[in-house]
Amino acid sequence: MTKLAHLPLVLGALLLGSCRDPNVPDLNNPLIDDLEKNPTAARVATAAQGLLVGARTNIAEFNGYVSELGVFGRESYIFDPGDNRFETELLGPGPLDPAGPRFGGNLWVARFSNIRAANIVLNALDNSALTDMVAADKEATRGFVQTIQALDFLEVINTRDTIGAPIAVNQPRGSPPAPIQP
Repeated sequence: MTKLAHLPLVLGALLLGSCRDPNVPDLNNPLIDDLEKNPTAARVATAAQGLLVGARTNIAEFNGYVSELGVFGRESYIFDPGDNRFETELLGPGPLDPAGPRFGGNLWVARFSNIRAANIVLNALDNSALTDMVAADKEATRGFVQTIQALDFLEVINTRDTIGAPIAVNQPRGSPPAPIQP
């Protein structure tokens, strides 16, 4: 009986201990504002490493870059009887819908997210507040970032052919979208 009398006290202590702010900062990623306004060599290095992760996103998934281009080239086939959009949409009789989620949007978002992240790193390298990086390190980082950015643009262009893609995307927030270049 005495154990049951202590149960409300134990439950009350547990409930009080769980009443705290549920918002936890993302400790794996630096804030974009910190990188833009107060860049340091460590923040730039962390963001540059993140570009490698972004460049590998949606490449080898079952509906990623390699699989879908393999279906187009008749080099591979995706065996998924539950979802036949892989063949009907990609190899169908009509023209490919560039705005459709199957192919049009699938290989677009990850690439331009990484291109935007690369532009943020390039802007941070040009910021005068970045004083703990020597000029040679800045140029080496700039070359790496531009290489990853070029790879992302190449993947967008490879999947869009004559449809075109926006190229001049390093514009301030709130400005109109970049024009699509054929």
